[in-house]
Amino acid sequence: MCTLTVFPSAHGHIVTMNRDEANDRAEAGEHLKFNGQQLEQWWPIDSVSSGTWFGLRGDGLVAALLNRYQGRSASPITSRGIIIPTLFAEAHNDSLEWMMKQNWEKFASFDLVLVHNNAIAQCSWDDGQLQIHEHARHSPFFLSSSSFEYEESMSVRRAAFERFIQEADASDPQMILEGLHRKEDLDNPTLSFIMRRPGRRTKSIAQAIATSQSPWHRYIPLN
Repeated sequence: MCTLTVFPSAHGHIVTMNRDEANDRAEAGEHLKFNGQQLEQWWPIDSVSSGTWFGLRGDGLVAALLNRYQGRSASPITSRGIIIPTLFAEAHNDSLEWMMKQNWEKFASFDLVLVHNNAIAQCSWDDGQLQIHEHARHSPFFLSSSSFEYEESMSVRRAAFERFIQEADASDPQMILEGLHRKEDLDNPTLSFIMRRPGRRTKSIAQAIATSQSPWHRYIPLN
């Protein structure tokens, strides 16, 4: 279970993601790579795969990876955690073209959302096919995944997302964090943005602004 939102702003798209994971699957800090004073790569590190689920590249590309639990791909051979680091290293010009050229047969189903140059693209690998959907760049975007009560969890989280759009300033990264991604629905603690159920919980929140002018990011581990 993970939840992703993208909100347009005057400074670039604000991308925020909650990572829901097993209690015993640790996170291992942050990967940072600079060229002089310029940021080249940033992502939180998964301790098992040494890969990641979210990242920012110095040219303003933000990538977010969600498990596609409703998918029908074969059992995985290769960890999905390597996808974002590999894309950042190899896809220098056209990330979507790079995605289309890869062989994804060794990976379990996933959704990879790419936000770059004011564009939002969702790359969905499922049942032996990669499909790319480009979303309206001026509209808020929501995506979530869940291995538990999928339809109900989507309904609870989407309702919170839509309430937030109506009631809050969705161009403020702090407001998005506090007013949406750090919210726990006490009536639905297993389904809300901040999720808790036996053996699993929301482990961290990652946030970045997709802009090449002054790339910005933060990683918030949760106790």
